[in-house]
Amino acid sequence: MFFNNYALNTMEIKFVGLPVTIIDGLNTISGMSKDFSTFQSFSFYNSDYNWNGASWDISSSTSIWDMCEGKGLPFFRWQEVDCNSFTGTSKISVIPKTLVYPNPTFGMITIEIDRLNCELIRIFDLLGNEVFLHNTSDKTNQTINISHLKTGVYFLIINNETIRIIKK
Repeated sequence: MFFNNYALNTMEIKFVGLPVTIIDGLNTISGMSKDFSTFQSFSFYNSDYNWNGASWDISSSTSIWDMCEGKGLPFFRWQEVDCNSFTGTSKISVIPKTLVYPNPTFGMITIEIDRLNCELIRIFDLLGNEVFLHNTSDKTNQTINISHLKTGVYFLIINNETIRIIKK
């Protein structure tokens, strides 16, 4: 069953590999059709009516989420986006300048840094909680042990890059 299901009105929806027409229904396979400006609006996420249960916790300084009204989609607060200079692009790198391997990993990861200004390595879970912090005096390559982390997806933040890592 689908509850409070939304779809960008320009996207193609498929169900079991077949195209589905977007119809205005919150509890349908395709979801309620919305334009991109709706998804960039604080009021959309802050309204209990739009969600099954409660609205997003997006307004307090301690919440996981934040957003730049009218400029982009919600982002994790730990990404520390400056809304005054935000242009609608994310700090998440499409092509990382830092190489992390092996990925997925069972515990040890090597980080090859292409710049000489790395002093801090941070890892966050999917909820935005910082689960690992490593200060380094070696400004180049690092090997760190994350075997203590649970199996899952994490985000490694280094030199203002966000790299997704998978811990098996």
